[in-house]
Amino acid sequence: MMKQDFDLVDETKYLNIDGKNIEYQWVIEPKQDQGVIVFLHEGLGCKDMWKGFPKKMAQQTGLAALTYSRAGYGLSSSIQLPRNQNYMQDEGIDVLPKLLSALGIKKSVLFGHSDGGSIALINTGAHPNSSVQAIILEAPHVFIEKKTVDSITQVAKNYQNSHLKKALSKYHGDNLDCAFYGFVDTWLNPVYAKNWNIEGYVKNVNVPTLLFQGDNDEFGTSEQVNRIQTQIKGKFEAVMIENCGHVPHVEQPDIVLKRSTDFLKRLAV
Repeated sequence: MMKQDFDLVDETKYLNIDGKNIEYQWVIEPKQDQGVIVFLHEGLGCKDMWKGFPKKMAQQTGLAALTYSRAGYGLSSSIQLPRNQNYMQDEGIDVLPKLLSALGIKKSVLFGHSDGGSIALINTGAHPNSSVQAIILEAPHVFIEKKTVDSITQVAKNYQNSHLKKALSKYHGDNLDCAFYGFVDTWLNPVYAKNWNIEGYVKNVNVPTLLFQGDNDEFGTSEQVNRIQTQIKGKFEAVMIENCGHVPHVEQPDIVLKRSTDFLKRLAV
């Protein structure tokens, strides 16, 4: 994967999947059979919240890059609340394959942050013979810890009186409350917190996997990494980042870019 010339794109488009309009953007469009890094956002994220990171990643790796917002986020269609408590399974098993197929993506790398990382694990565990070549994960969850619930509880308490609501409104527009309460109310549901677990999918993941975890992640511990490492089938690398919280590509971007680029070059995606 050598650096090459790219077609840089700055245009939001929409794709209808199961009656929902999904906003997406080719950060860098693929040429011929070029591989595509598909970015899967976090539980309060959307395509625009990745900012300039996908372009840097594509330019470093020589791959194309795609961002999109799941239904209920960004400028994609809204959803009815409360969320289906299997929403991440639905995204990984059903929606994501339809999106990849509709956009003609035949060779991809999934880069998932938080919820997006969990969705990447579900997708590759449920579809072990798909066109996904590798996955890169940041702070994924495979089960719910008390630390996660405690931190989300605090976020919910501060939402109305902190900068968070104003900051998120720039990205989610009319989907603001849908995005926030769809995420928070699901994760703070006692039944969900007790029963949600995707380790069954992890056991079937056979693609090379790179995982980043911050040592100061306020939403999860290294036990998430341990559970994945001991059960995953494919080659696995974990990078524990010092002085880093829940968003490694923002807090320690140089480390994430370098290790991701090295990882993908070794695979020759």
